[in-house]
Amino acid sequence: MRHSVDVQCPHCQSTSISKAGKSPKGQQRYLCTNSECPKKHSYFIMLSVLGKME
Repeated sequence: MRHSVDVQCPHCQSTSISKAGKSPKGQQRYLCTNSECPKKHSYFIMLSVLGKME
């Protein structure tokens, strides 16, 4: 069974997100594509389904 998780930017809470490859540890990286996000060029990794982000 697969679970669907809404990924949000930890900086602006936007759901305008694109996948951006994998980290050296093999974790999926994401990039915020919201033009108004102050950290739109920063990658982040979803740490858990509880919404904790790195």
